[in-house]
Amino acid sequence: MVNMRDGEKARDFDDFKKFKFPDVVKSQLSFPDLVVVRPAFLEMDFSTFMISGKKQLFIYEPHDNTKLYEAHIQEASLDFNPTSKKFRRKKLLESTFNGHVPC
Repeated sequence: MVNMRDGEKARDFDDFKKFKFPDVVKSQLSFPDLVVVRPAFLEMDFSTFMISGKKQLFIYEPHDNTKLYEAHIQEASLDFNPTSKKFRRKKLLESTFNGHVPC
């Protein structure tokens, strides 16, 4: 589940100033200034991923969706520099992600 309140700011991406999301779509987004990031492909051992960095997990009972509401959010992608071993906020995408957000 994606917590859209913690989404990335669209303005932080390299192509923000030249990217034009269709107004007809953008006007329907609950969080038009945020994006959900689709990371660059990175070959990494799953156990290494799990023990490095910060993660947050919310678990809700599957039969109780009263604490969630459905929303769409724009997608974006990251780029990985293998030399510096850092990610860069590279590209805003024309697609949206349909997720459930905690109320």
